[in-house]
Amino acid sequence: MGIFKRAAKIVQAHAEDYKEQHKDPHAELQMTFQEMVVQVGEVKRMVGEIAAAVLRLQRQIEQLEAKLADYETQAKEALVQGDETRARERLQKRQQVKEKIEGLRQHEKELRGKLEHLKDAQEELSEHVKDFRDARDDAQTRLASAQGVLAVQKAMTLAQDAKDHALTAVQDEARVAEAKTELTQSIDQEFERLLRETKDDH
Repeated sequence: MGIFKRAAKIVQAHAEDYKEQHKDPHAELQMTFQEMVVQVGEVKRMVGEIAAAVLRLQRQIEQLEAKLADYETQAKEALVQGDETRARERLQKRQQVKEKIEGLRQHEKELRGKLEHLKDAQEELSEHVKDFRDARDDAQTRLASAQGVLAVQKAMTLAQDAKDHALTAVQDEARVAEAKTELTQSIDQEFERLLRETKDDH
């Protein structure tokens, strides 16, 4: 690997570290919440798929149970007609259907177990999402309140600083005016003294 490629990788690593350390907590919270919502949606979708599969199995079982009754009826009719071979054939098919029903029922039982497990997981995950959302909203409300208080305090500080600055400026202006007045009065008094002395000399 060339020196420039190594340098580029080092710079990229530092940039990624900087991004990791300076993540926006608000954006990170929102991203986490969205990911949790997506997970809830995924679990909900799986619940729907398994529930639909259970319904399909129930319909298959019902259809096969109807066949059970048909095969039994056909076996009885065959016996009445003296056709034992056909009767045995119907009973054999009936047994095959019965075994298939048992397999489907076992599969249905397994799916129902998974369905209940997923429903519990969905409910628990939904509660986690709700708790997370409430905690996020509470934190954001507290942050907004604190920021509002800080903004008011800052505004009051700025207003007080402006007031103090203006007051200081006026006080400085008053002192300058007073100094000018005192100077003018002093000059007037000196002028009057010189004027009197000049008159006395004449």
